[in-house]
Amino acid sequence: MKPLHKYPLLILFMFVMLFTVTVQAQDDTMFDKKANELVRAYQADLGLTIEQATEFHKSIKTYLKKREEINAMSASAADKGKMLKDASDMETQGMADILDAKQLKMYKKLKKDLQPL
Repeated sequence: MKPLHKYPLLILFMFVMLFTVTVQAQDDTMFDKKANELVRAYQADLGLTIEQATEFHKSIKTYLKKREEINAMSASAADKGKMLKDASDMETQGMADILDAKQLKMYKKLKKDLQPL
């Protein structure tokens, strides 16, 4: 067996990969936590079923990730604003597949305060 000091690039690569996986797991946990907080905030007014809450959580988590990606872009503030608005509109459209008409109307009203652009 060859000594590890003969493979510094391999060791560095393995360290970087481990660090990347750890950071991604932390980010995913952060998005889950924030999505859970939002689901709880909406739950009282929307009266979500278990199935709805699960899908609602997935949708919000996806939107939060997309929002983070947009904010990390090197685009103008105006372009980012438009992209954030478009992403928010897409999230709202997706909620139409999860919520009934009454819930969707309430969601749109609550979203302005709970998820401002």
